[in-house]
Amino acid sequence: MASDSDSKPVERLGFDVLRLTEDGAGSREIMSRIDPAEGPFLLDTYEAQAEDLERLSAAGFCLAVLNDGKRLDTYASDVVIDSAPSASRLPYRGKSGVRLCLGSDYFPLRREFLRVRRDRRIDQTGDRLVVTFGGADTGDQTARVLDLLQILDHPPETTAILGPGYHGRAAANGLHTIERDVSNMATVLARATISVSAAGSTASELAFLGVPTILVALSRDQVPVGRAMADMGAAIYLGSSEAVADTTILDEIMTLFADQGRRARMAEAGQALVDGRGADRIAAAVLGAWSDRAPRRSSRSS
Repeated sequence: MASDSDSKPVERLGFDVLRLTEDGAGSREIMSRIDPAEGPFLLDTYEAQAEDLERLSAAGFCLAVLNDGKRLDTYASDVVIDSAPSASRLPYRGKSGVRLCLGSDYFPLRREFLRVRRDRRIDQTGDRLVVTFGGADTGDQTARVLDLLQILDHPPETTAILGPGYHGRAAANGLHTIERDVSNMATVLARATISVSAAGSTASELAFLGVPTILVALSRDQVPVGRAMADMGAAIYLGSSEAVADTTILDEIMTLFADQGRRARMAEAGQALVDGRGADRIAAAVLGAWSDRAPRRSSRSS
């Protein structure tokens, strides 16, 4: 995993996390420190190459690879997980018997969102905006949007969510509030009439809650997510943060607030896209792959 902020939620659940060194995927490092008989191994890194996966598979690891876009020609793993809305369209290939967990059906929603959606009543009245651009927001799109809202005569009630890696200039004032390193993300998002968000995993969380969202891509891997969600009617996609104009962002915010019918259609499309059972489907795929390897584990130990 890339950072402590990525791994902390996993560690809180009682799972061990191996942080790889900077010199590649570290397949030899994994093999020297982990016994493949201990259980399935989930690999979440941009650095893994095809030869790393082949080496781990040959060593007997039951390997599940988490992906943000297809990077390799083929995946020598037991499971490939890419929960982006557009992933099911990608030509993923793997070894014989590979389980492909692709698309929004496999979005691993946290349980807090399931609880909040049961209690949420979609309120189409009021102007409540949530602005969220991920854990770091290195380009400070948050401050950009907040600055734009200040020129309005009647700005919406706005909450900006800042991640643990945020070091920008956004600060609370009389026009908006700040939520930093939020532990109850589902509750905060569910209060919104609309949202402006990066086109990352939060976009799928907003879709599940039925929050109409305006998406901006902060990186290349977010572009297909934004496009796919717009194609499915679950969001408005404005393009990359470098290309979209300030006036476009502000116009889309005010237009969406004014169009209750469009908000209702987007909410319905979003909730149809993400049903909240993705984590269960991934767990079934991983445990199924582990079960398939049982005869091989037994033959090696005998």
